[in-house]
Amino acid sequence: MINISAIPSLSKILTEPVSDVTKTWKVGQVLNATAERNANAQDNVLIRIGQSLLEAKTPVALKNGDALKLLVKSLGETPVLKIQTAASPAPQIAAQNLKSFIGRQQDLTSLLHLSQKIIENSSTPKMIKQQLVDLKQQLPSVVQLTQAKTIKKLIQNSGIFLESKLNHLHHHAQQQNTLRQHAPQNAPLNHDVKSQLLRISAQLQSDAPELAVKSPITITRNLGTVIDPLVKQFIKGEINITQLSTLLTTQLPKKHSQLIQQVLTTADISLLPKELKNSFTILLNHLQQQANPKQMQDNLSGQLKTMELLQDLKAGVDGALAKITSQQLTILTRETDNLLLLLFDIVLKDKNENHLIQFRLEQEKSAKDKKTSSWTVALNFNFKELGPVQARLHLTDNHISTVFRAEQENTANNISKQINLLDTAFRRIGFDAINLDVSRGNISKPRDFPKNVHILDEKA
Repeated sequence: MINISAIPSLSKILTEPVSDVTKTWKVGQVLNATAERNANAQDNVLIRIGQSLLEAKTPVALKNGDALKLLVKSLGETPVLKIQTAASPAPQIAAQNLKSFIGRQQDLTSLLHLSQKIIENSSTPKMIKQQLVDLKQQLPSVVQLTQAKTIKKLIQNSGIFLESKLNHLHHHAQQQNTLRQHAPQNAPLNHDVKSQLLRISAQLQSDAPELAVKSPITITRNLGTVIDPLVKQFIKGEINITQLSTLLTTQLPKKHSQLIQQVLTTADISLLPKELKNSFTILLNHLQQQANPKQMQDNLSGQLKTMELLQDLKAGVDGALAKITSQQLTILTRETDNLLLLLFDIVLKDKNENHLIQFRLEQEKSAKDKKTSSWTVALNFNFKELGPVQARLHLTDNHISTVFRAEQENTANNISKQINLLDTAFRRIGFDAINLDVSRGNISKPRDFPKNVHILDEKA
């Protein structure tokens, strides 16, 4: 259900005063209505209820003639109506799709930390390495994040607007009749985080397609029954050393793959579980009989390490994509009085550290002046030197209120000492009513998905 707030219309288009009509309504009553003209989301629309015409701001696009059922949510000077029609099932569909992403989502900082190891690995495929370098190089510094233009670009490239960019490019290309097959290569998408992650995912699929069908052996199964045939195929020359390393990585749990790397380096078979000792004794004996046994052992160990890193990379990319998609779907599932919600993350670099800032933006209705927009912005971050901190900003016209909350007492004290700098900066850009405060206490994490969306739906 989506709220719309009725706005008194010009008297010249009414058959009777709005106030007389609303006196007959009751909270909880459902009204049959019809849209009298086309309107985009957030535009004013004419709605006919019986013999009366009302003008209201609609949060969804409507077409002339659309039938609506409106629930009377509250009365008073400005009645609030909620759309009850089933014509727009987007929130329900989004909530259903959101469930598949919640359990897999990861922050981008984890992926960036892993990417440095992959970049430094000499066996990493060249294209994947370059794509990870590009992803890291576009991170802004702390100084750059103080610039309004930089922040705007970072928000636009945070990933949550990718589909709208693609839609815009598609329509533009249709008009110009120059639509390319590979839209992500277009310049406007080169720095979009979600577009970059999708390109990395596609390159992984190209360079290591076996990772997509990874099915590690469970503890209840005999490891030897699966690994023995692979070793025999390698000895017979049916698979090469790269294929062997790929198959071992996708078939074995990670800890066993790491043990094999140690055995190849030390030749100490005792490190392996008993069900693998026989297979790898045969494998080591075969390698020792080759012209360059040490080189072949090191090659296999290095290949296993590379495949392990690529496997972790795939999980990290999938998790980061799931996080962005969850943020996009959360916006569609909301059923509140707020007009707009944006959830997104920005990562910045400071020396050798990457810092995550989580943003939450909401546009609120102003009870006093319908022409004035009110915004609430929440920023959550956890820098090593500061600990968990949340900043909440409330903006209405040229008025701004900001409250900092820090878990560490030293951090709260340091922010208090520097708060006058923020006051000066706000006044310099045009705010004339400023309220600033700093407090100490526990920080609650921003809610990235609706409380009523569960990974598992169970009935007692």
